[in-house]
Amino acid sequence: MSLNPSTLPMPSSYFMLVLREWGSTFELRQMLLDGVTDTDVRTIDVAQQVRQLRVLNKLLPAGWGLKLGSLFDGTTHGPVGTATLSAPTLADALEAIVRFGHVRTPFMRFALKRNQRCARLHFLDSDCLTDAETHPLHEATLVGVQSLLKHFFFSDFEGVTVEIDRTCPGYADSYRQYLKGRIEFDCAETGISFDLALLEKRSPFGDFDQFRAAILLLQTLAQALDSDDPLIWRIRQIVALSSEVPSLTAVAKQLHLSDRTLVRHLGKQNTSYRAIVDAHRRGRAEALLCQDAIPIAEIGYRLGYSDLANFGRSCRRWFGMSPKQYRKSTRQHTG
Repeated sequence: MSLNPSTLPMPSSYFMLVLREWGSTFELRQMLLDGVTDTDVRTIDVAQQVRQLRVLNKLLPAGWGLKLGSLFDGTTHGPVGTATLSAPTLADALEAIVRFGHVRTPFMRFALKRNQRCARLHFLDSDCLTDAETHPLHEATLVGVQSLLKHFFFSDFEGVTVEIDRTCPGYADSYRQYLKGRIEFDCAETGISFDLALLEKRSPFGDFDQFRAAILLLQTLAQALDSDDPLIWRIRQIVALSSEVPSLTAVAKQLHLSDRTLVRHLGKQNTSYRAIVDAHRRGRAEALLCQDAIPIAEIGYRLGYSDLANFGRSCRRWFGMSPKQYRKSTRQHTG
């Protein structure tokens, strides 16, 4: 599969994690930033992330990808982590990774192959990285995926095989330190295999409402990533990361554009900043209204509505019904 997403924006959580772990001096931090300023770091693109990975490859000994993967937790992966941790079954968790893993790492997609004995989660790489650069990324992803799925297995990972598409390296002991289950080298491709019976394993933390809300949000993000140009995706990212909906002027400033240039570009794409904000609010409302524990007034406040009546009018425009009626309808569909 040939993908070339180098111009796409991506979340900065991995980029910041690397800075925090290995940017211990001013010189190292500047090398890892590689031209990205502190004000720009929240909205990096794939090319900037790839350049940082290349710096790590030069600075660190082989096997650094395993250490990087061990630093990940559920929050590092955003809504993909939320969906995986709240998935009712292992099959649901793996499907979330396959369908939406690229929302967090656009330079990599995932596939799940099944035969009569097992299901194999493996990686589909883009053209952004060379083979030497892809390998540590695979190592980090293997450790990260196991970390996301450990609540299904606790500590044993019985019935799980880690498959590596190269010969056993000199640091093989590190694999056994960071990865669980059976580890095999010289395989046709890198991935993780699960005995078929394991797919029905239920999570002790399964929460269908939270899982559904995360999936709805990921569907919105994936659709934007697959269909929009990079600038629109970056605007969506800025809006999503902000505690309050930023003004068009604030967004333009962060993108180093004038208000007029930003408006003109959005017009050429047959959209507007107001439409982007409205779509963001709709997607968040759709996800949050599925969670009965969150009061409707709080949802309106989270979405930037100081007047609950305005939130109600928006819901009737989006869904053809009030927030309360929409919440009731989601219960009927899932119950």
